[in-house]
Amino acid sequence: MVILLPLIGYWLFATILGVVYKANLIPVITFLYILILGVTSSLIYLFQINRIVPSARKSRIAKLIKDWKKPYPSLFLYYLFRKLGLSLILTKVCTLLVIASVDNGYGDLINDQRVSSIIMLGVILAHSFLIYKDHHFKETYLSFSRNMPYRPFAVLKNFSLMLLVLIAPELLWLFATHGLPEAMKTVLLALSLGLLLRSLIYLTGLQIYRYLIWTFCLFVIEFYIVMYSQIWLLFSFNTLVSLAIFYSFYYKPNQTISHS
Repeated sequence: MVILLPLIGYWLFATILGVVYKANLIPVITFLYILILGVTSSLIYLFQINRIVPSARKSRIAKLIKDWKKPYPSLFLYYLFRKLGLSLILTKVCTLLVIASVDNGYGDLINDQRVSSIIMLGVILAHSFLIYKDHHFKETYLSFSRNMPYRPFAVLKNFSLMLLVLIAPELLWLFATHGLPEAMKTVLLALSLGLLLRSLIYLTGLQIYRYLIWTFCLFVIEFYIVMYSQIWLLFSFNTLVSLAIFYSFYYKPNQTISHS
């Protein structure tokens, strides 16, 4: 029950917004998503603990990419498709619900910069777990990379490219439904928030519960800043704070890994 508190808080927040802005579909869709997520996670957990001997069969994707060259920046993407396929699918379902909910509630304001910005904030929030897993993967399996000739700027650049690949379907929708200047501005906002969420892990440590709480609080604050149309201010804040945290903590040993 405790691990669901961030999701319950998110649903309560969505319900309040739905009541205030008379968008009744938002709390319903959010509740259905959380319900599906909980049921699916429970079934997967039961399936995993009842498996005595894990299957040694390789998936088709694993066989297909076995002989491909795998540059260092792309390692997490391979890990994501190989080990976290269900998490990726649930994330994409969540982003689809975010887009559908906001579009249903604010469809007549589709050309308003705030609408596209709120949607992308929701998209990045939905991907926050994958951002956490990217950092967890590198701290667990690639911690030696700090001793390799990768400049901190290159690490941030690689993360930004990885994030763009992850949200590519949402970006296609964004550019197809909004003008180029507005879409580019929204992409920059999304990247800045993604960088901030990544840097936030240096403060929370690899403790998923603390990270999700901070992520949700950050989303609420940024939501209201967007409502006041302070997009560039928010972009500057996200970028500067994320860079300050990253350059302060990158070469320091991370906190103890915790899955709580």
